[in-house]
Amino acid sequence: MKRFSLRYTLLTSRFDQLWFPLAFWVLFILIGIIRGPEYILDTSRAYLGAVLPLVGGIMAAYAVLDDPSLELRFATPIPAAQTLLERIFPTFIIQVLCALTYQVFAFALGADFAPIFGNWFSSQAIWLVPTLSLMALGCLTAFVAAQTTTGAVLVGLIWIVQLVARGWFARNSGKYFLVFMTPLMPDHPALHANQLTLLSLSIVLFLVGWKLLQRQERYI
Repeated sequence: MKRFSLRYTLLTSRFDQLWFPLAFWVLFILIGIIRGPEYILDTSRAYLGAVLPLVGGIMAAYAVLDDPSLELRFATPIPAAQTLLERIFPTFIIQVLCALTYQVFAFALGADFAPIFGNWFSSQAIWLVPTLSLMALGCLTAFVAAQTTTGAVLVGLIWIVQLVARGWFARNSGKYFLVFMTPLMPDHPALHANQLTLLSLSIVLFLVGWKLLQRQERYI
């Protein structure tokens, strides 16, 4: 089995996996500065809880099938799990860095997440739960359709529908699948059940995606 090579991963990765998230990060840095300290908490929640997960979902849809070296990888004895990990993990790491550095910026402007979301570790669920959920969705749907664009579009549709109709989802059985409950409804009685459901579903979607990726002939 071929070992993981960071150098190979960096050389064959597309730069839009870096500049696209960075562009939104810079945009919301500017928005935070313009709006000022009195609105930094709301700005941070919008970026961490909504925009960052959307970017992660779109990037995950393109991470594997848009790989310029995909056919070469399929021609070598590299397990599907390694291919998936080598392409999805860097995308996730970029989202982590964007989230953490933006929080440093927000704290510098006086943002305090503790009264709403609890301690620092609990506050990370603001972006972690929705980001993993949309990344898993984007990755799987791209594999199912064998089209990166399909995965990205579906992530965008789910994002819009849930964001606009979040009140309806919160009042019905859809509350367990509401991606934005953690950042926007931290006092909801079903919050912990929602987080557990979404994280469990993310694992399942990634596992199904891994199984689909083993059928290499669909993507060549």
